[in-house]
Amino acid sequence: MLTTIEIYKGLGFVFATSIILFVLIQRETKAKRKSIHELELQKENLLNLTEENEKVKSRLQDRNVYIETILKYLPIGLAVNKMDDGNTVFMNKNFTDIYGWPEKDLVNLESFFESVYPDEEYRNMIRERVLEDINSGDPNRMRWYGIEITTSSGEKKFINAQNIPVFDQNLMISTVIDITEQKNANLKLKESEEKYKLLAENTTDVISLLDTDGRFLYVSPSGTNASGYEPNEVLGKKSHIYFHPDDVSLVTSDTYWNKLKAGLSILLIYRFKSKDGKYRWFESNRQPVLNNKNELIKIVSVSRDITERVEREKIIDNYQKSLKKLTTEISLTEEKQRKEIAANIHDHLSQLLVISKMKLNDLHDEIVTENAQKEFKSVIQYIEEALDNSRKITYDLCPPVLYEMGLIETMYWLADKTQQEHHIKTSFITDLNKIKLSESKLILVFRVIQELVNNTVKHAQANNLKIEMKVNDELLEIKVSDDGKGFNKNELPKAKVGEGGFGLFAVKERVQNLDGRISINSEKNTGTTIKISVPYI
Repeated sequence: MLTTIEIYKGLGFVFATSIILFVLIQRETKAKRKSIHELELQKENLLNLTEENEKVKSRLQDRNVYIETILKYLPIGLAVNKMDDGNTVFMNKNFTDIYGWPEKDLVNLESFFESVYPDEEYRNMIRERVLEDINSGDPNRMRWYGIEITTSSGEKKFINAQNIPVFDQNLMISTVIDITEQKNANLKLKESEEKYKLLAENTTDVISLLDTDGRFLYVSPSGTNASGYEPNEVLGKKSHIYFHPDDVSLVTSDTYWNKLKAGLSILLIYRFKSKDGKYRWFESNRQPVLNNKNELIKIVSVSRDITERVEREKIIDNYQKSLKKLTTEISLTEEKQRKEIAANIHDHLSQLLVISKMKLNDLHDEIVTENAQKEFKSVIQYIEEALDNSRKITYDLCPPVLYEMGLIETMYWLADKTQQEHHIKTSFITDLNKIKLSESKLILVFRVIQELVNNTVKHAQANNLKIEMKVNDELLEIKVSDDGKGFNKNELPKAKVGEGGFGLFAVKERVQNLDGRISINSEKNTGTTIKISVPYI
């Protein structure tokens, strides 16, 4: 039997053991409570970050409403389509009014062509022509004049249409102007001219005969309608005395007379002062008359008033400039939002992830069970992956080095990044330490170089890529060259999406917006060199 002393010793051992276990349990409980409290704080910080992102989103939405309001009330028909599938993302009221169909029938290419061009043969012809012009990548081909359309009520209309590509945003801006009244007026005029085409004196064109000094020898009666002058008021006078001072050299220069003496016809566009003192635009085709010795003896001029055409072209050009300015503003706004989002990720989310990782590392050694330690390691690994992704997202959205260190350091970073990620030996060469540019110009210049580098990576199959930069006579000069497969420059306008043509066209557009110049030198199997110069102010 156990003695009393032995029993008390046993009880003492049990009591002491219980106390130790109690202390350990209390310590573990306290640590877990602390961890839970810290996780609650992190949750609250994440909620605050979400609210801030919602505010940024709200500001962007307000900006979009402002831009859409401007587009909605432009005095022309306007629609914005995605380039890859042709679907419409925006359409103003004038667009549907001009085409005479509800928006639902115009939002995709199939329903658009079937509605607006009901005649199958005409529809196929128009579709082939339009799509071929768009795929050319040449904005000068994306203008269509005098196209006949049919409204939902069966009414026939005539339109002028123009597409403006915004390649870096996968958007195509489509504009349309109703020229039905003008077309009908022109048709009536043409019918009238047909009736009297055998009577030269009644032609709407002004036919005149000039001597070798440029004096009027004959002017058709139609000149009175065009200028207000009776023929006898101008006979014997030199034509250029009625020209706008800035246009006089067109008919007095040695180049003008040498061409005529060589038997070459000349097309002139100039401003002519009418009798009421106002200048009107004229287009004249001047044809030399040579004798049997090939000597210039007279000049036949056929002229027409093109004032309305010039004014229409000015309106279209102004709209195009406004739209380009608007797309540039949209690009800069998008860049600003990218910068803000990247800053929020870097300053808040990434920092929270770093702190969370540190806290979890501190708690790891205090975890008793092996399974719990494995779970903690998994969580830490997830946080490390999240940190890597947040850094990548930040640099993809907006490289911080561009704003913190400037363009030069960013070019070194871009060269290193390109070499590491794509295994193309990439170098950046410059004797500049720093370049001072406005923020908008800094962004556009960087995006131009980035697009050229991306083009090389995607299409050139190059082993070496070199970026050079210098300042020369107040110009920032940039040269990007590679030893890749090159291309035929004549085939560049025919390049389609994914072949690099649109990328280079987007670069040209950005350089033009910077009032700069670009030259491309490339041949197949000899590499490519692209030189860019922009004002350095």
